[in-house]
Amino acid sequence: MNPATPKRKFIFENYLKPYATTQWRRWKMIQTHLQNARTLELQHRWEDAACEYLEVIRLGMQAAWVHFKLGAIRYLQRRYDEAIEQYKQGLSLESDNASAYADLGKLYEKEGRWDEAIDALERALTIDPNLPKAKRRKKRVLEQREKYRQRGEELRNWDAGGEISLEWNDLDTLNFAPFEVKFRMATEGEFVTTIYKILMKSYREIGSDLGYYPAKAPVVVYSNNCEYVQACAKVGIDAPPWSAGVYDGHTIRIQVRNGSSEYVGLLCENLAHEYTHLLVDKLTSGRCPAWLNEGLAEYESKELLCWQREQLYSAIQNRRQIPLKQLEHSFRHLTEDQSRLAYLQVYSIVEFIVNKFGIEKVRQLLGSLSEGKSIDEALPCSLGIGYNALEARWLKAVRLS
Repeated sequence: MNPATPKRKFIFENYLKPYATTQWRRWKMIQTHLQNARTLELQHRWEDAACEYLEVIRLGMQAAWVHFKLGAIRYLQRRYDEAIEQYKQGLSLESDNASAYADLGKLYEKEGRWDEAIDALERALTIDPNLPKAKRRKKRVLEQREKYRQRGEELRNWDAGGEISLEWNDLDTLNFAPFEVKFRMATEGEFVTTIYKILMKSYREIGSDLGYYPAKAPVVVYSNNCEYVQACAKVGIDAPPWSAGVYDGHTIRIQVRNGSSEYVGLLCENLAHEYTHLLVDKLTSGRCPAWLNEGLAEYESKELLCWQREQLYSAIQNRRQIPLKQLEHSFRHLTEDQSRLAYLQVYSIVEFIVNKFGIEKVRQLLGSLSEGKSIDEALPCSLGIGYNALEARWLKAVRLS
């Protein structure tokens, strides 16, 4: 008998066999979790599916596609920072995946991180110069970056009317009439000045348009996502974690995602949007239909980019627009694609009203609503036309644009 045989048997029984058994069990567990994840995805149970993929990763499966799958789920949940990390981990395992780089670029775009978005999209196009989604997204991000940089530059050059003097009520509360701003975050002088200038610029310019300057406008600024969501929940607002801000009927609550200089343009837009909601709420005593409320907030806070106007035009040409009557209440019931289209529509409708009838007619419309008139009654009183005529004339104007 070969003297080495007992030794080999010992090694096999005590080391190789247990290892093989453990690896087999681990492989079976991974397959089970993957199957569960696929089933849960089909049911749109995104968080449960994400937990299954996380377990697959914990069990040691090193596969780029698992990270991409988890990243795609986090994107659907609009948890963009987590999605970015998953795509980066996936790309560390599969660095020649052009499609994944294009998706990473889109995630950076969602966060307002324009330079990082461009870098990711250029990596995608280096790998595959003809990848349609990378070419389309790069064009879109370049336009957005230019727009928001211009907006940030305008704010820096905006004359606040003399030396800025800021009064702190306590360690975290800043007062400058009509605003009382509470900071639920660490603050620096430059950031505080930025918030001041955005709010005062909104106060003057949007107030001039709508003919109203409130006596009081509370604002709370958060950097912690959980604290922001919990604070909104306490006042009955189901704010999704990805949302940039809300007006809760009393207070403007803004979530600051990052403190970079390139984020200032987005911050201008978000604060102006919510401040407009505050004015409209006060002017109409909460009686404004959603399409007009959101349309005014969009109109006062931004300008549509070329690609957005192209999307709206395409939707209307293909008769995919959402009837105004269906946009009188909250947009929360809409799918993501429908919501995106709804915001484009209501911006365009308000822009049409202002261009065709003048901003003073908008003020009259809000005044009619404040008197208790329904939107069906208020439109003829202020614009001289009803719902159907307004919608038809707006659609015609977009088709001819």
